[in-house]
Amino acid sequence: MRLLNYRRRPRIMVVAHGHPYERSEFMSMFDSWPDCEPFVVEHPVAPKVLNPEGAEDADVIVFYDMPGGAPSDGPGYPIPPSEEFKRGFLDLLDQGKPMVFLHHAIGGWPAWDEYSELLGGKLIHHPDVVRGKRLPDGGYRQNVTYELSAVDESHPIFDGLPKSFTLEDELYLFDVFEDAITPLLRSSYPAVSENFHSLALGVMGKMHSAEGWSRQPGCQIVGWTKRARNSSIVYIQAGHGPTAYHNPQYVQLLHSAIRWAIAENPPNPSQPNA
Repeated sequence: MRLLNYRRRPRIMVVAHGHPYERSEFMSMFDSWPDCEPFVVEHPVAPKVLNPEGAEDADVIVFYDMPGGAPSDGPGYPIPPSEEFKRGFLDLLDQGKPMVFLHHAIGGWPAWDEYSELLGGKLIHHPDVVRGKRLPDGGYRQNVTYELSAVDESHPIFDGLPKSFTLEDELYLFDVFEDAITPLLRSSYPAVSENFHSLALGVMGKMHSAEGWSRQPGCQIVGWTKRARNSSIVYIQAGHGPTAYHNPQYVQLLHSAIRWAIAENPPNPSQPNA
């Protein structure tokens, strides 16, 4: 695997909140890596630093957030990002800042279509238009035990990892823009609506229900790499809670994905402390 010859440990900016999470357990994964320096920026502060100046000290940004309003806010949802935020975020991509997106981050900024194009997919909590098509809300299923497998086991991210491993986690039935990504991970769990619950019903308080809801079969790709402008991007759907945080193969997968993303876009040698 092509790694960086750092004179210091790479700094990982973790962007979180906008969705509940168990901070101490989540961050325990990053704290377990002696070759990295993680730090957390949470919403509502995060949008103010997601620009070249605010993120200058970060070698990679890991997104574990879901900005754009709470899906249960009714008429107040979704909230589009400000034009200032858009400019700063796109400037980061033009600069070549590596980014890794985890789990619910695929549902971020639902009112900004370009965001989902940059990520390579979209999770919608309410019926919406995705790439010109009106689609029903996405699905979710918690506490699924499934096989997470490499699409291409020769990819550097899988160095030291088995071709597949078992994980208990939450899965989504969502939209993957297959024409814009390089598949990385595949789930063994069939991506059909009969196996999932409606997200719209869930945010309305009817948890674990699929009453009157259905969707076309989805894609079993649950992780990918891509380029967004000048930046390397990785998305990994797994990572809902402690069963993933404490799975050693998942922790190694995340670490390798972060290191790969950095290696694809090494920091500018002229940056301080690089």
